[in-house]
Amino acid sequence: MMRKLLSVLACIGVMLMSQNAYAAMSYDQALQYQSMHSEEVKAFTNKVKDIYGEKNKCRYFGMMNGKRGHFNSGGGLGQRTLLNFLVDYGFENIQSEPYAYIRWIADLAGRPDKGYEPKYLNIVFADNYVKRFPLQGWEYHFITGPWFTSAHQYDGRIKLTDVDLYEMSKHGNVLAISIDAGDGSIVNFFYSGDKNKTEKQWFNNGVKHALKILEINDETMEAKLAETQKLAEQERVAKLRAEVEAEIKADAEKEAMRKQILAEMEAKKH
Repeated sequence: MMRKLLSVLACIGVMLMSQNAYAAMSYDQALQYQSMHSEEVKAFTNKVKDIYGEKNKCRYFGMMNGKRGHFNSGGGLGQRTLLNFLVDYGFENIQSEPYAYIRWIADLAGRPDKGYEPKYLNIVFADNYVKRFPLQGWEYHFITGPWFTSAHQYDGRIKLTDVDLYEMSKHGNVLAISIDAGDGSIVNFFYSGDKNKTEKQWFNNGVKHALKILEINDETMEAKLAETQKLAEQERVAKLRAEVEAEIKADAEKEAMRKQILAEMEAKKH
């Protein structure tokens, strides 16, 4: 089995505190909220290693069928996907800020060293807005099954900021969620049309519940969203400028080399 780990987010609250910390409900308040929305929000715990290397109880609220998420078997091993939307409240005995994240698993067509390295998750909304998330690391596993079947499984998490959640709530229902497959194609987590209507609604409702649990409100978020978009545009322009400057420098070096070679060729004639 080949394994590639690129800074996958773990359930370690003190290491994952958002730079935009939520003023969220306490865990007990969140449990009370969950009890009033138990059809859509599921509370569960899971034993994982804490910052001290000990097995510890980590607390979650699952928005898409609880712990299970939305699993699609596709055509079998090699075509499976899983998507989930969760809020992580961290370990019960280690203080940390809760946060929301998207969990995804997908079988792709090959290994990372063969170019199959997914980079983005895209969410398409009803108003045709596309929210693109850089994949914040993933694990790779080569899975073998019966009858000589196998799969290249990629597994990752995307931590959502308060701005992400607020922005996602402003564009209507989700139509599609996909990742790039590393070979120019994409892998979809939902079927088109009404086939996954229920699962899409899980996600839509999950965004709303996460906003409530993490107590993210409109009063401060509009200005924060505008500032985030401004910084993103500045970063895009700076990156484009650097690319253009590199091209100009390369062209200038080529031109200087061309003149030097022409001069040397001319000198050889005499």
